[in-house]
Amino acid sequence: MNERLQLTRSAILPIVPDATTAEDVAQAALMAVERKIGSYEGRAKFRTWLFTVARNEALMAVRPRKSDAEPVAEPPAAAARFSSIVAYRVTMETLVASLPEPYRETMRLQVFENLDYDGIAEGLGVPVGTVRSRLAKARDLLWAAMREERERQLS
Repeated sequence: MNERLQLTRSAILPIVPDATTAEDVAQAALMAVERKIGSYEGRAKFRTWLFTVARNEALMAVRPRKSDAEPVAEPPAAAARFSSIVAYRVTMETLVASLPEPYRETMRLQVFENLDYDGIAEGLGVPVGTVRSRLAKARDLLWAAMREERERQLS
């Protein structure tokens, strides 16, 4: 480390013993000081603040990065997300439409109209308990239909 970076040596070398990497970290620490100098409030000595900034830079230098660890899957593009949402909606509409009445309308009101049990009961003119039992049966029928569809696709 050259002489102008001596102040950061005690913060960096215990964490980054390699001289070349320590020099890079010291440079990064000085750039961090330049970016963060406005946050120095004078509550501690400047040397203490500088030590903390340098130590944090050293820790960041040795911390494993996501790119060094297991690869992170890229999030799908907005268009792919949109088409996935549309496909899900179409699939759900098809599945719900395949339900026998009164399960079809009860499930449609919950899934597509976003009504709660009371709203569905009021809309259909039935007790809340009936709505609950119809939705439970509709879910069972939907699961069975999805399993059948999956088995059909796998065979």
